[in-house]
Amino acid sequence: MVNLKIMKALLIGIGKAGLGVIAPTFIQAGYNVTATHYNQEKLDLLNNGYTLKTPSKDFHLHLRTKHIGLLKDEYDLIITCVGRKNLRKIIAWYKQNKFSAPIFFAENLFSPDLFEIDNIPIVIDRICTDIEVNNKRYVVKAEDYKKIITLKATATTALQSCDSVILLKNASEVELERKRKLYTINVAHKLVGLYALNSKCIYVEEAVSNEMIARKLKECMREIAPFLNKDQDEMDEITKTILERLKSPTKDRLTRIYNPNKDDTAIEYVANIINYSQTHSIQTPLMDEVLNTLKDIKK
Repeated sequence: MVNLKIMKALLIGIGKAGLGVIAPTFIQAGYNVTATHYNQEKLDLLNNGYTLKTPSKDFHLHLRTKHIGLLKDEYDLIITCVGRKNLRKIIAWYKQNKFSAPIFFAENLFSPDLFEIDNIPIVIDRICTDIEVNNKRYVVKAEDYKKIITLKATATTALQSCDSVILLKNASEVELERKRKLYTINVAHKLVGLYALNSKCIYVEEAVSNEMIARKLKECMREIAPFLNKDQDEMDEITKTILERLKSPTKDRLTRIYNPNKDDTAIEYVANIINYSQTHSIQTPLMDEVLNTLKDIKK
């Protein structure tokens, strides 16, 4: 019998994405997962594991931890889940310590190539609504749905055992999936949040049950279809799936998906779609209206 090597994965970032998507998937696939952070107190909260709560089931998971200042080049892959603002700091650390393990970016990045480092995109698609500390233990809240798409490589082969993972043959295919994810579920979040601003809704699940908001979302997504090389029927099916996901009883607050006082990506998402459409002589009256509204709110 052949003894397969247990792959060692390093998770940088112990927020909702790291604990809600990356860690449970890699643990399920049999990886030896170590979580790291600059803050030892945050790492210590993982000493007794953490809880992942979904509408259908609670999961109790355990991770190894090690302070980022004590790490050595002993991992088969490194996955970052730190957000765009902190990513440059992690890249500098990675280069300074001359790590040889491939680095996977699991953030919502518009242009990963701008960071001037060889990386492998990993598309994570799961709505993680909240993370809190309860009795000195992290509790992450997420929807049941989960999907990861990344490159098929030596470091990711073990992920084939997970139904929620898709491994593709080349990076360009993964990039297309990353774009699709950003401009479907992420943009849908922004649109629902925007259209629900003047409603009495508190949670996303309430907003998408509103007929007007659901209709507006569907009409906007149809205007996005050419940008994603989809026809309207395909986009209607995508929108239907998104609405079903957003109705999940996760108590996802509208202020999380779109906060007009803090959101710095909504305008960029919509502007990218409109710029593409104008270049290809495609009319987008609803998205034009959305962009103007977003800009007015930011004034």
